[in-house]
Amino acid sequence: MNIYLDIETLPSAADWVREEIAQGITCPGNYSKPESIAKWEAENKPSLIEEALQKTGLDGGYGQVCCVGYAVEGFPVMVRLGEEGNLLEIVKEVLESTQQPVVVGHNISFDIRFLYQRCVVNGIWPGKNLYALSQVKPWDKSLADTMLMWHPQNKVSLPKLCRILGIEKHDSVDGSQIAQLWKYGKKDEILNHCRSDVESVRQVYQKLTFAKV
Repeated sequence: MNIYLDIETLPSAADWVREEIAQGITCPGNYSKPESIAKWEAENKPSLIEEALQKTGLDGGYGQVCCVGYAVEGFPVMVRLGEEGNLLEIVKEVLESTQQPVVVGHNISFDIRFLYQRCVVNGIWPGKNLYALSQVKPWDKSLADTMLMWHPQNKVSLPKLCRILGIEKHDSVDGSQIAQLWKYGKKDEILNHCRSDVESVRQVYQKLTFAKV
């Protein structure tokens, strides 16, 4: 049974993570005068901290899941947004609904690893299927990665692959914009983006496997 899956993530909001990042960013060694160091830290360090903090949204040890989207076989796409623990339980329930799911996604190994790590951090048993999927290699038959199916060495974005294959994608949101959308309460846009990604992945997979020829 195919389960098409996508998640949206946010960077860490924990003060200790920001402090850890700040401590790791230091003035370049060619600055020696105290006033020059102070000027560099005032002008450059805040933006470097923010840049590094945003990247934690791609790290399951620091970031968090804010939205999940999934579709089982040909059924409609379901999207859920909310508290991370609830979202992890939803994913677990979906994956446990069949004995040997084939999880389809674009760069799906990232999603699976992130979900597993967030379960560990939150002390939530991921279920036997998510746990097993987190341990397999990206090319294992229980995972169908549309990115690797198109080219095993060269990464291609989902929007680009949709354009190549003539598949219409119904939103223009980029994954890097999720944190800003969340910050300004534009949750419908996040839901629509996640829904669009799941449906696009399903159509890409069908094209790549000639399922509708």
